Amino acid sequence: LVAYSIHPNLSRRQVLAALTLSIVTAAFSVAVNAQQPTESAGYLSVGDARIHYRTVGQGQPVLLVHGFGLTGQIWDPFVQSLASRYQLIIPDKRGHGLSTNPSKVFRYNDVAHDLSALLKELNLHDVRALGWSSGAMAILELAYVDGERLEAIVLAAGTHRFSDEAREILSSIDADEVIDDSNYWQTVLSWHPGGMDQMRELMRQLNQLARDPDEGHRAADDFRSVSIPTLIVQGDRDELNPMYVTEELHKALPNSEVWVIPGVGHEIVFVYLLDPSFMPCSACVEAGGIFFDVIEQFFKRAKR
Repeated sequence: LVAYSIHPNLSRRQVLAALTLSIVTAAFSVAVNAQQPTESAGYLSVGDARIHYRTVGQGQPVLLVHGFGLTGQIWDPFVQSLASRYQLIIPDKRGHGLSTNPSKVFRYNDVAHDLSALLKELNLHDVRALGWSSGAMAILELAYVDGERLEAIVLAAGTHRFSDEAREILSSIDADEVIDDSNYWQTVLSWHPGGMDQMRELMRQLNQLARDPDEGHRAADDFRSVSIPTLIVQGDRDELNPMYVTEELHKALPNSEVWVIPGVGHEIVFVYLLDPSFMPCSACVEAGGIFFDVIEQFFKRAKR
């Protein structure tokens, strides 16, 4: 499968696509004869929002949180494999997919409280969590505001704050400029029942989020009291989440590790774009072959 990396000369359309890439490499393909895991779905009301979620499989709970503009369906290509060992909790963040956000404002603190309420509703403890991009930032906020149910967290391409580079890019994204008839975008749209109108609203909220200096920003020192074992996964070519931001967080978190993946950008391994016209990144495919092995090894040794 072909993988992709953000590059200084990428168009705004390609940057946003890289930000919201959704399908993993062939290393995580589901075996044809694998037994179908147990799955259920539901909604949880949190204030005036309704949060859609799925639970799949049995075992120790693992919370999976998607990036901005996507839904929990990004995890589908490897859900069946992971569900043979874990109980997966897969929400749609507020405003995304089947979840609502009547406030029409996206705040990480709100999402963190949504996730906290979901773990309490399901009566889950000792939860491992993996988030990518915006999903990683939401999990980190959860660890800060109400992390007692978390056993370990993995932050892939997301930390405590937006970089200046990220704010510049995200503050001016226009859904009508970036979303086209490609297979990729039509798949993303199919995950959102509101179609293009829902995506326009999400991109408007993303613009607003990036322009608000009080959102997408916490001082690294705020996390010195967070003792939850943390693995920060960083592509060394990530222009939205540069290394200097990751270093700030790593120095502040007392129980953290960093895995730097050479040759990849913001997409890490979530990189099988449905439209093959985007730029390939062979390093992403190589990293994909070991990604979940590294994550599982971290989960096994992580101790609070």
